[in-house]
Amino acid sequence: MNTAAAQPVGAALAPSPQAAGPVWVHRVALLCLAAVLCTITLGAVVTSLEVGMAYNTWPGYKNLGFFGASLTAILADGGLGALIEHSHRLVAAVSVIVTVVVFLATLLVRGAPRSWLLLAFALMLMIGLQAWIGAQRVLANERQLAMVHGIGAQVVFVTLAVLARLSSPAWRRQPRLAAPAGDRLRLWSSAAVAVLGVHLFAGAGLRHQQASLYGHVLLAGVVTAVLLVNVGLVLAHFRAVASLRKAALALVSLLGVQLALGLATWAFKYGPAASAASLELHAALSSAHVVIGAVVVAVTACLALDAWLRLPRGQGAQA
Repeated sequence: MNTAAAQPVGAALAPSPQAAGPVWVHRVALLCLAAVLCTITLGAVVTSLEVGMAYNTWPGYKNLGFFGASLTAILADGGLGALIEHSHRLVAAVSVIVTVVVFLATLLVRGAPRSWLLLAFALMLMIGLQAWIGAQRVLANERQLAMVHGIGAQVVFVTLAVLARLSSPAWRRQPRLAAPAGDRLRLWSSAAVAVLGVHLFAGAGLRHQQASLYGHVLLAGVVTAVLLVNVGLVLAHFRAVASLRKAALALVSLLGVQLALGLATWAFKYGPAASAASLELHAALSSAHVVIGAVVVAVTACLALDAWLRLPRGQGAQA
């Protein structure tokens, strides 16, 4: 067998095993991932409570400024909705700053592959565009832009998850695999990313434009089936590969939580418990549903990344 031909493509995206500097890129990427997830969480709460237009100035609250504004003063003057919206903008600003730090880390740290730099640069452009769309959504009071803004946030989150995976120390350790089912895992993981993308658009339409609930539920069934096929393939053929096994087990747990949140959200908004549910309860459930959904997409994208870049192609069992 030609071992050079069987080497996973992902080796080209990893630094040398002796390079210690790129570990900092991974750490900063994880920090940025946490900041963006907090931004998504607060953005979901803003949408659920319908407080995106709690005040129509940008970026700060009226004449109180942005970073210098007192949250207590905003709460007293504009109420809880204004406080949540301003908190969302503050955390988003932190995400922008940390994204710039991620780019500088990939630029300045020795041993970081060029692909990381290009990905970090793309992230910086994406999050800058996100900030602009967020501003236009408020200044133009345009709900369609709010939907685009919500989808864009999840794209940023998934891209950051990919960078964090590529820069992780575990990515350097190339396993010797028996991968007869590698092609099937590549196919099904790609299908999972695709149907999750469609489902993301359907969910955003439901939240922002009151699109069809039935379409969202139907797609949720398709997503669940495709993800379970991926889980089955991993546990049947790649249980010994820690990254794939952990991703599969995480997807099982996340799917259970996500389906329960989806059912609860439906019950408290459209179902038999709707009349007794408070707006705050529904907002908490639907926001959690959005956040867990973002994590599901990120984990699935990383599973597909491993399948495409770390598993040998067109090979039988390797010794």
